[in-house]
Amino acid sequence: MQGGHHVAFDAVSSDSDVQAAAGSKSAAAEHAGFQEAEVSQIQEGLLSWYDRVQRVLPWRRNPHHTPQPTPTDDSPAAANCAKPKKLTKQQAAAEEAAALLAAAKPAPAELPPQEFAYYVWVSEIMLQQTQVARVIAYFNKWVSKWPTVTALASATQEEVNEVWAGLGYYRRAKYLLDGAKYIVDELDGR
Repeated sequence: MQGGHHVAFDAVSSDSDVQAAAGSKSAAAEHAGFQEAEVSQIQEGLLSWYDRVQRVLPWRRNPHHTPQPTPTDDSPAAANCAKPKKLTKQQAAAEEAAALLAAAKPAPAELPPQEFAYYVWVSEIMLQQTQVARVIAYFNKWVSKWPTVTALASATQEEVNEVWAGLGYYRRAKYLLDGAKYIVDELDGR
């Protein structure tokens, strides 16, 4: 990076600092002591890195991301990844998790913003105290049954618990249902 600047996370001292920093690249650059070109370079590098390493998940979407092809069983890359004949339980679980992550599809690009927000909300609640690979199947089952917050609001606690079964911490499911009912009944579904 030019100028030898170090990235620092300074405490914001006032609301006006927040507004100024959020207002433009140059305000953020000025606050951190970076030139506008340096800010652009950092942003481009970070976004490029994220596109290379991100995990595709059913509650995420990135219209700029082109998924990397996965090696097929007969490809040279797959030959280098030969699986051992006998796996421990831990190795088998790790391979199953990797397969679930590899098979995940992103949220549909045409999903309306409110429904996308619902996807993110459900995933955030499910991901508390639960591994990502485990959540994928539950998430897909959940949004197949209740694709919108309005659909979830019409569910019973018993139905919600049935779909949630296996994720543990059932209070999370109760709070999702309570939240959906509040959104529909008190906020007109918004």
